[in-house]
Amino acid sequence: MRSPQAQAFLAAMDAELLANAEASAMSLAFSAAEQQTLTDVADHIDRKTELAALYDDAEDTRLKVALATELRLIEASITRLLRTVDMCAPEAQEQGEVITPTQAKARAAANSRWKRERMRKRAEQQRRSG
Repeated sequence: MRSPQAQAFLAAMDAELLANAEASAMSLAFSAAEQQTLTDVADHIDRKTELAALYDDAEDTRLKVALATELRLIEASITRLLRTVDMCAPEAQEQGEVITPTQAKARAAANSRWKRERMRKRAEQQRRSG
């Protein structure tokens, strides 16, 4: 059973995806990997809620320090997991192709490498001919 915090998180993510879909006039959905990531985040939130309750009830300083450390690690893990979830609408390309922002970044990086390679070769040819 999910904690109220985890349920609220999942509802907020669904609402944000719906709002992005309406704003972009596109049908958006989470991929299977993103759905699993959101389930993992909800599990982390459940665990964080349990540990926070234990922290509030703890009287031993060592226990409080250990729980605080675990809470920080869980928060960092949640942040890391959420970075992998894409909430944006994909961008349409010239030929009607649709790509995600991650794919667009990868293409830009690849094109940058090719452009540097072409510029280097052109400079070598000019030195040889000039």
